[in-house]
Amino acid sequence: MNPATTRQLSRNIRQYREDRKISQEAIAFLIGVSQSTLSRLETGQHLITTSLLHQLARAFKTTPAILQTYHLTKSDPAETNNASLLAQKDLIITAQQAEIVFLRQKLSDLQQLLASSLQGSN
Repeated sequence: MNPATTRQLSRNIRQYREDRKISQEAIAFLIGVSQSTLSRLETGQHLITTSLLHQLARAFKTTPAILQTYHLTKSDPAETNNASLLAQKDLIITAQQAEIVFLRQKLSDLQQLLASSLQGSN
């Protein structure tokens, strides 16, 4: 992720949490990090990995794509134009591609675990 995208994602996560009136402590607990780590995530001082983005999405009961594009849903509908719609589409596609990569890796890990388990039982 480029720095501008990372900063926007950090702001989106904070805004999403605040709009739902959820404390940093609650989300930090759900994803297994300290409140100070979540604070650094929300201010762009800590890297948001794909895995962490998925954990945050699960904690918020949403999708990574929603978190990545949340700022676009907060804008004035009168200001929406083709360029912003294309940018939103591109962000959603990028988020979905990242999610596919993440899920493929998880599937591969589970397949390896299953294969190891089956070999061990023979």
